[in-house]
Amino acid sequence: MSKLFIYCILWFSCTAWGENQAINQSEQNNVFGVIQLGPFAAVDLIQKGDYNRTAVVQFGINPVGTITQQGNYNRAVVFQISDTSTLNIFQDGVFNITSISQNSASPVGNLSQSSLNTLVNNFLFAPETLASQTELTQIKTLSFNTSLLSRLDHPLSKRFTVFGGRNLAEGQHSDRLGAIGFDYNITTSMIGGEMQLAPNLRLGLALQRSKTDGDVNYGLANIDIHSTQFSIFGSVNIEQLFMDFAAAYGNNDYKINRPGFDSPVSSNHEGYDVSLSTRAGYLFKHKFLKFGPVFELNYIKTNIDNYQELGNVLLTQIVDEQINEFLIGEVGVQLRYGSHNFSTFTNLTLEHDFTIEEFRVIDSSYSMSPDKKVFIPVSDFKHRNSVRLQSGLDVEIDFGLELSFLVDFRFNNDDTDAWMVGANVNYPF
Repeated sequence: MSKLFIYCILWFSCTAWGENQAINQSEQNNVFGVIQLGPFAAVDLIQKGDYNRTAVVQFGINPVGTITQQGNYNRAVVFQISDTSTLNIFQDGVFNITSISQNSASPVGNLSQSSLNTLVNNFLFAPETLASQTELTQIKTLSFNTSLLSRLDHPLSKRFTVFGGRNLAEGQHSDRLGAIGFDYNITTSMIGGEMQLAPNLRLGLALQRSKTDGDVNYGLANIDIHSTQFSIFGSVNIEQLFMDFAAAYGNNDYKINRPGFDSPVSSNHEGYDVSLSTRAGYLFKHKFLKFGPVFELNYIKTNIDNYQELGNVLLTQIVDEQINEFLIGEVGVQLRYGSHNFSTFTNLTLEHDFTIEEFRVIDSSYSMSPDKKVFIPVSDFKHRNSVRLQSGLDVEIDFGLELSFLVDFRFNNDDTDAWMVGANVNYPF
């Protein structure tokens, strides 16, 4: 009896038994993986959707495969481990890829059942782990700028201030077309200084080191990013109107690990990011209290170098350069309270991801077929609005030192949830 193994973790998960399998899928996203151990392996697959992918491994006397894919993006990888086999593939998409091996001497024939499962899952889902790299970089960069802009919500007590501190951020992204979701945590260390150049002009510099740990859902990949970021930031105040900015550049070292056979598939590569955050508001005054509307806009561009993964050639990918841009806006209200040795602020805003590219395509290839491009369509989240609550506290302590604290929460219908906490020690002089 042959075994049919279907492992489609994003949309369904089931195991079926039988020698002759007929499958018809007609969703927007269609994923099918099959391992038939023989002796009379046969599969007839029809996929009618925008994004279709299948991975088939067949053993036996004369395995037979018929695959029909009708959609814009079609991907089929087939191994028939036999001296005689029959295969018919029909694809009518804009982007089609087929990788076919019909050979009884193929190294796939020596793999264990567990390794065969890894092989099938790799061809189906490894390309969908790529989008998370630029998105994790964007989150890390936005967290840096958030920390800097929050400093500008506290008044400087003297002309010069040096500071240092730590931040921790955590959150999650859900699955969507072409991109498997992930959880993450980011730890940062930051040092910097600020100067009151004039009564209405403030300028600062900051340097940050951070480590981002991202875990792609279902254990499909782990992503570590070690980053160094530099920023110039400042604020201009004209009576009750204020305008803040933070411009940053970051250098990023990526280390990726994915499931392999005996050892993980891995890669080490580099990239960079540039960003500009601006914010403006108008605050009404009542004694020590200030309140009013606030507007913010964040532009982030990420660039990740092309790279090739290391590991078994049956599992590794060659990934093209990734460039992505993000534009995020906010509108809401701010409340500030300040006295001689104590100040606090609270922002409540609605955040909107304008998403410069609502739909993009990532290019890669499997190392065993380097000349055949794999095109991965990546769509935006369904819900791009987030509610954001941010609050900070600055208090004077002994020896002329000040402590600053920050909490920041984002909520978005389970598509993206995130929070960040931070603390700084300030020395004004």
